[in-house]
Amino acid sequence: MARLPLHDEHVNLGAKIVFYGGFTMPQEYKGLVAEHRAVRQSAGLFDVSHMGRIYVKGKDAIPFVESLVTNQIAGQPENKAIYALMCNEKGYPIDDLIAYVLNAQKILLVVNAINSQIDLEWMQSKIGKFDVTLEVVTSTLLQLALQGPLAEVALQTHITKMVELSELKFMTYLVTKHKGEELLISRSGYTGGDGFEIYANLKTIQALWKALVGDPRVSPCGLGARDTLRFEATLPLYTHEISEHITPVEAGLQFAIKLNKNFVGKDNLAEQIQKGVKQKLVGIELVGRGVARAEYPVLMNQKQVGVITTGYILPDSTKALAMAILETPYTKIGTKVTVMMRTTPIEAVVRDMIFMQKTYKR
Repeated sequence: MARLPLHDEHVNLGAKIVFYGGFTMPQEYKGLVAEHRAVRQSAGLFDVSHMGRIYVKGKDAIPFVESLVTNQIAGQPENKAIYALMCNEKGYPIDDLIAYVLNAQKILLVVNAINSQIDLEWMQSKIGKFDVTLEVVTSTLLQLALQGPLAEVALQTHITKMVELSELKFMTYLVTKHKGEELLISRSGYTGGDGFEIYANLKTIQALWKALVGDPRVSPCGLGARDTLRFEATLPLYTHEISEHITPVEAGLQFAIKLNKNFVGKDNLAEQIQKGVKQKLVGIELVGRGVARAEYPVLMNQKQVGVITTGYILPDSTKALAMAILETPYTKIGTKVTVMMRTTPIEAVVRDMIFMQKTYKR
């Protein structure tokens, strides 16, 4: 069981520690609700160094990654962070990821912790004649996420004055020096709000962590709030909203699929886009009392037509909301369905997936 490099920092702050993605991780510090609110109202700091980080290096770095992922890599604006999916030949996702094209011969891929070894092996199997090497830097290039409306002013206070964070727009990044060490800052995150993801070596990340948690505007946050925040923003989680049984098209992620290029799984995804899909990801709102948890069956006239992928009653709300994958004929907004909470049927209705208004800096 691996420990995050900042494990002792989390323990000293009184974090509840759990096992996730191959690491011991902070689940919460002062509680999920308080941490969720901190991100929505001020700023929350997450240690996300459990995520996998892989450099693709070599003269074929761009065409190699281009051949694997659904989104466009070549020809993107400079300093663009690119969300994409890496799929198998049938179009089912192996993972979703963020790609940073640092230069023509070096790309940083940030992948999910639970998939990092699978991703690496898949990529290695596809190298073939491409002139590239893969370098796993998960243990040496660490990652923080600072999220919330006060994230910019808090981070600007504690980093080098050589950069103006206000110039960064959503899904763009910059590389700078902080106290002589390289620092990559991306205006991105997993909360549906404004914020940054920060990459650097252990020395720099540890110093920034200590500085930021000492800032009264910033609260340390754990995995619990990270999940409720991404759920409120209806962002997908691998094994839930995308999986070996749910394609990117079925999950409504067509914006990250570019059919003007070749990539593994393209033909099947193109067919789904053209002909439609048999199932779709939708929002669900419970009418009766209860909470719709992942894997609860969704029924129509006592026939199962889908399954809950994630569900919560969000902080400061009384509504029990969920995301669910349903057979397409039952996905029209307003359709009445039944969620089986163990042995208890609960009335529910299909709704949109706008659980909040996103506040990205465009």
